[in-house]
Amino acid sequence: SAVGVITSVSLGVSLLLTLSIGNLVDKYGPKRMHKIGVTINTLLYFPRVFANNIWMIYAVDLTDKLNNSLWTIPFNARMYEKARSGNHDSEFIIYRTILTSLTKAIGVSLGIILLLILPDWRYIFLYIAFISPFTYLINKGSKS
Repeated sequence: SAVGVITSVSLGVSLLLTLSIGNLVDKYGPKRMHKIGVTINTLLYFPRVFANNIWMIYAVDLTDKLNNSLWTIPFNARMYEKARSGNHDSEFIIYRTILTSLTKAIGVSLGIILLLILPDWRYIFLYIAFISPFTYLINKGSKS
């Protein structure tokens, strides 16, 4: 069926993209690749405010899905580098998981409050675009 073909192609492209991003992280370092991914991620939230037909929504969503590897792989690589450079590897990963989950929960809570006061629900994407670059903070004080 068509759904099976689309799903298979999508998984194949995703796999190739993930491997390519991994190679780029090895070549240029996770800090640089993370900055590129977060910048693209942030910029992708602006067109969502103005998306008013299914094709625009589909195009932005597809681009966002492709970009997801570009910022999550370098972010995770950077986190594991930081964990390895310290004395308490597993503790660092546990604290990282707690802090990222807590940050997401706070962000969602603020987003829900904003949804109640915004005149149009699509403006929430401006809020997400504003908070997205805060993942740059993981790179603070690092050289790679």
